[in-house]
Amino acid sequence: MSFRAYMSKVRTDGSPLGHFAQHAHEDPDLPDAQTMEELEAYLIERKSDPVTIMSAHQYWKDYQASRNQI
Repeated sequence: MSFRAYMSKVRTDGSPLGHFAQHAHEDPDLPDAQTMEELEAYLIERKSDPVTIMSAHQYWKDYQASRNQI
């Protein structure tokens, strides 16, 4: 499963962690990143706030963990 496909299944809930999920659902240009560095560079380029970037890191960890369970 790709990162974008993984994020499409995540629900947004208004929590600090949900900042990135909301961003991912609303941004049609969000890359289907192959690395966290690629995703972070995109978010920094888009001037995303630090909370969004921190939550992106957590979702990336969750995504990687889900891939390892397959």
